[in-house]
Amino acid sequence: MLEPRFLNLEYFFNWIVEFFRSIFNPYSEVGFAGGQLADVLRLVFKIFIPLAIILLFVGWIYYQIRIIELRRLQMDRTYERINAKQQESHSSKTNERWEQVESLFNSVSPGDWRLAIIEADSMLEDLIVKLGYPGDNLGEQLKNINNGDFPDLQSAWEVHLVRNKIAHEGLAYNLAERDKRHIHNLYRKIFENAGFI
Repeated sequence: MLEPRFLNLEYFFNWIVEFFRSIFNPYSEVGFAGGQLADVLRLVFKIFIPLAIILLFVGWIYYQIRIIELRRLQMDRTYERINAKQQESHSSKTNERWEQVESLFNSVSPGDWRLAIIEADSMLEDLIVKLGYPGDNLGEQLKNINNGDFPDLQSAWEVHLVRNKIAHEGLAYNLAERDKRHIHNLYRKIFENAGFI
């Protein structure tokens, strides 16, 4: 009659525990067949495993640093794209405004010229605000600018004074075509020199 056979899991578990104990404890009296194998495994576990752990730790630190760098790079690229879109949007809006101003300057009607000067002066105020000069209105802002800071300051004053005359005198202000051309050229020069158009 056949005797029942079964797997003794406790024996195998105990054998594995004693094996690893002998590897990590050089003074262990537990003997295994092939004592040299145990010595080699002990050497592997004592040298290469700590080395592998150190390498894994260094690799993890490198990975974390690279992740931070890549996120920073991605954020920089995102900000660059956003800034480029904003500048493109602002530039196209400014150019659209300037194109409208130029079409009014090129009109044959003196009323359109007056409107062009008022709109161009509004653009000049936007430029001065963008440059960061304080003041409640364009006149106060121009007073706060030093000649060396804004090379076209005299031109800005000249065109702004004409705008004020138009605003206060309205149709009574006589705007000749020669004056219109001069004012138009001054505004264009101011905006081009500032990179506003």
